[in-house]
Amino acid sequence: MYLFYVSEPYKKSMIRRVPPSLLALVLAGASPQEPPRVPPGFSIEKVSPPDVTFPMFACFDDRGRLYVTESSGEDLYRELQELRRRCRIRVLEDRDGDGRYETSRLFAEGLSPSMGLAWRDGKLYAADPPDLVALEDTDGDGRADRRTVVQTGFGHKDNGSLHGLIFGPDGRLYGTMGTPDGYALSRRDGTTLTGTSGILFRCRPDGSDPEVVARGFVNLIEVVFLPGGDVVGTLNWFQEPAGGMRDALVHIVEGGLYPYAPDTGTPYPVTGDPLPALALFPAVALSGLARYEGAAFPEEFRGRLFSAQHNARKVVAHALRREGSTYRSSESDFVTTEDPDFHPSDVLEAPDGSLLVVDTGSWYVHHCPTGSIRDTAARGGLYRVRWTGPPPGGRPAPSATLPLDRSLEDLLRLLPDPAAARALARRGERRAAPRLAAILESPDPAARFAAAEALAECGTPETLPSLWKALEADPDRFLEHALVLAIHRIAGAEALE
Repeated sequence: MYLFYVSEPYKKSMIRRVPPSLLALVLAGASPQEPPRVPPGFSIEKVSPPDVTFPMFACFDDRGRLYVTESSGEDLYRELQELRRRCRIRVLEDRDGDGRYETSRLFAEGLSPSMGLAWRDGKLYAADPPDLVALEDTDGDGRADRRTVVQTGFGHKDNGSLHGLIFGPDGRLYGTMGTPDGYALSRRDGTTLTGTSGILFRCRPDGSDPEVVARGFVNLIEVVFLPGGDVVGTLNWFQEPAGGMRDALVHIVEGGLYPYAPDTGTPYPVTGDPLPALALFPAVALSGLARYEGAAFPEEFRGRLFSAQHNARKVVAHALRREGSTYRSSESDFVTTEDPDFHPSDVLEAPDGSLLVVDTGSWYVHHCPTGSIRDTAARGGLYRVRWTGPPPGGRPAPSATLPLDRSLEDLLRLLPDPAAARALARRGERRAAPRLAAILESPDPAARFAAAEALAECGTPETLPSLWKALEADPDRFLEHALVLAIHRIAGAEALE
């Protein structure tokens, strides 16, 4: 049997094959009691206390406590538009080390739908549209008693509002926005950074110096950083449905334009055709994304990405392989279920190396009609995935770090390492321009691409001949973009002529 539905506001007819076992459950109004399925050698169990309700996104602090945003379960769009502030942040603790969270308390209340959390230096950074706030517990009672607005001006029309907070390896706070919500972010010089297309942005922890990293998204949800500084994100409505495909995993680059939403307000050139996807998916409603770096899983899982797919009711593992300046992804199901009430919204690695899956329950239906295909009170919860096979051994996967504290001489010695090139870029180190220009002739595509990106910040007119030469050498689309962006930032009118 097939289910047909129309997705608002796009008026697209979507068709989904329903397994007979799921159909029977839907018609019976029942939900299976067994936990979701995981690959052989893994186990999964529900670990959240019963007072966790409609959890959405989560993060850990430096003590291993888990902070979880909770929806009110009501109309997300009306709550955002009217700023009803009925959402919460709960903090959970596993004090006896058995993997289950037996302690739960409210950390903050009265938030507009909060779709992003990040922890740094004793502060919980939270999306609270139209604000990005830092919450602190200054008296140690387990509740936030200080709220500081670090940036404001985030639109709040629908689920494209502020979300996806994460600290990057450069120490900046990154976040995502969708369209048509828009943004108007204040800068220290009195100007305002504005736009209406979906973006990946970054700012300092105090909210200053906001920048648009890439734009053109309908709804970019979360991003992760790879070793060397590359960025990968989950994106819904990458394209109009074609061949059954709509959503995507994307490689996000500095100044990148992605194909769906009109580019308005952001000061970047068009460097060519919009950038392609790493992997395309049907209307699975990609959500949270994590990169596994621990040593508790078998070695083949280290460095893999895990995406939560709300509509598909599963978590998918992605193995990336280098393909020129970018990557390609191969996928395998990791957490699956036929429970119609299971809708994963986030996935993250726990301090012990297990994987946590956030099931938001059955409340969200606005752009995801399968969010509630029958009347139910499913409240969601948290699941922990562990490896139960033989001890895997080996070393953790390398993390995404940039050697920002190194001297110029040390960074030059580390070249052509992409992480060193991007550290030089963050510092705008023009003295590195000749070395970066020479790397454009490297046989290593990852090194060439990082050097081209770095020259957009470090290049000088003297490096233009190297950029022209690289552009003449038939670069792939990602390298072409980086080269054109660097030339645009370096060259004056005379050099371009």
